[in-house]
Amino acid sequence: MKDFLKTSATLIKGCLVFALPEEMTDEMIDMIREFIISKASEKDIKGAVLNFSTVRVIDSFIYEAFRQISMALSLIGVEAVWAGLSPGVITAMADLNIDLDKLKVKTVYSVENALEYLLEIHR
Repeated sequence: MKDFLKTSATLIKGCLVFALPEEMTDEMIDMIREFIISKASEKDIKGAVLNFSTVRVIDSFIYEAFRQISMALSLIGVEAVWAGLSPGVITAMADLNIDLDKLKVKTVYSVENALEYLLEIHR
């Protein structure tokens, strides 16, 4: 199961890009959290892109887990950007009455937009 972590992470121009799996268990989320924070702290990372493009379903637990991961990254000076939120995920977040003001994470349409944003703020 840990092999998917290595294949899901890519370093592009100093930014860690992590492709989230379509379905996630609590155990997978814990492994993803540990992996992302570890990778971001061991290298000079400009930012981290959490790519949600394959995620089709999100619940309050998944949302909160990735919000906390994003906040933990900010504590080590790495800005997280959420990319590729599908209309279904956005609708689910609205249905769950998730307070998006609480998110405090940049969201963008695509990984390319996320990389452009991160590289621009680190010029």
